[in-house]
Amino acid sequence: GTYIASGSDDNIIQVWEASSGEFLRTYDGHSTEMTTLMWSPDGTRIASGSGRDPVHVWEASSGRLLRTYGGRFSWITTLMWSPDGTRIASASYHNIVEIWEASSGRLLYTYGGHYSCVETLMWSPDGTMIVSGSRDSTVQIWQAV
Repeated sequence: GTYIASGSDDNIIQVWEASSGEFLRTYDGHSTEMTTLMWSPDGTRIASGSGRDPVHVWEASSGRLLRTYGGRFSWITTLMWSPDGTRIASASYHNIVEIWEASSGRLLYTYGGHYSCVETLMWSPDGTMIVSGSRDSTVQIWQAV
């Protein structure tokens, strides 16, 4: 609750002090517009996705790029950290949900069952299930790997 991060069509992430609105830093590394970003549960990292890039993970305090996940699919629509911060779920216009190991960037699992763009994700509070919502008008529940 201390900082706010924003991503935009200019391909960068900016971090602001929440109470004062003071600009703190810029993270630059995406080649196309930002579509989603999310703070890690412990507030030390930010994951971001964009139109044509894979998921990027940044060190929140410095803006240093820590890891890039994937690259097989583009147009990341949304992403979500697992409650314990060990995994990241990403969704795309390619109708899939991918689960990544946060520490290594290793792809753990790909869920495919939607027939249209996956636009929303949510982990269960205990981290055992993932819910995805799609433009195909379905909500699917997945056992988390």
